[in-house]
Amino acid sequence: MPEATPTEAPPEPVVGTTYKLGFCSAATGGGSSLGVPERNTAEMVLAQLEEAGGVVGPDGVTHAVEVVIYDTESTPDIASTVVTRLIDEDEVDAIVCGTLSGNSLAIAPLATEAEVPLVSMASARAIIEDPETGETRYWIFKTPQENFHSGK
Repeated sequence: MPEATPTEAPPEPVVGTTYKLGFCSAATGGGSSLGVPERNTAEMVLAQLEEAGGVVGPDGVTHAVEVVIYDTESTPDIASTVVTRLIDEDEVDAIVCGTLSGNSLAIAPLATEAEVPLVSMASARAIIEDPETGETRYWIFKTPQENFHSGK
């Protein structure tokens, strides 16, 4: 009978560093009718990502995802404080924040200065365009709705 040849164990799966995302919405205050569902959606997506074991990044490696969630209380001042905390203390890789246009307009310069990608959920075009130059802000993105029709 031929002798069995031992095989090598399969390589351990490569796991990348954790992607750390910041999320903030107007879960309380005047924007809560939008902010609460946004927060709930973020929590649902995080649960799905955890169940899936993370996401495969552009490097082809699986990365766990951590989401740090804050409430902006529907005010630009709190939104600015929260985004500063996400950037400086939590050291997130990207931020999804801005239920309301006023909050998004307050935080866009902070993300731009820190070179942290920011996705706003609000509609004002000025969120992605620098009001002084009219140029598109490199680090700022928003969901596709627009508010240009509301003035017509």
